[in-house]
Amino acid sequence: MKTQSPPEVVIQLRADPEHFSDVRRTVATHLGAWGHLALVDAAQLCVTEILANVHRHVAVPECEVRLRVLPEAEGGAVQVSVADRSPVLPVLCTEPDWGAESGRGMFLIAAAADLWGTMPTRDGKLVWARLAGKRCEQRVIEDAVRTGTVDPDNAATACGLGDWQPLPARPEAPAELSEVLRQMRGEEER
Repeated sequence: MKTQSPPEVVIQLRADPEHFSDVRRTVATHLGAWGHLALVDAAQLCVTEILANVHRHVAVPECEVRLRVLPEAEGGAVQVSVADRSPVLPVLCTEPDWGAESGRGMFLIAAAADLWGTMPTRDGKLVWARLAGKRCEQRVIEDAVRTGTVDPDNAATACGLGDWQPLPARPEAPAELSEVLRQMRGEEER
């Protein structure tokens, strides 16, 4: 008998690069148990990039990673999110400097995710990425924008923060994205 993983996993951690490979393994384990193996690379990339931003830009690096399968009404997608204690929202650049050491994380997330966003919370912010293996249906996006309930737990409504703003359209993934994914997999194997 196959043991099913719960439809949601919450991980409390300190955003420290030495923990990132453990988080990637956890993402792979749960997405595999949920039948979403095709989304593992994109989910690992999104979580790692968000955690790297927390590590680099947030004074208090304690955060919460949440993985969950969304209901079929929302496309049956997988949503990954990271909540941290900084109110500063990340910015998506239109074209990162691919030779630079940093500055392309949100661009990679936008390229890998079907839909992504960020919103303030009482204690900081939440950055999330929705992965469905294809672009989310326009109806789902329009409903999310219209109602302001794009957070997986409807935190905007629950916290009275219904001021979510739509983000720029997903950029096309550069050829370098596949190289980043290969490097991540190689890092996992070490």
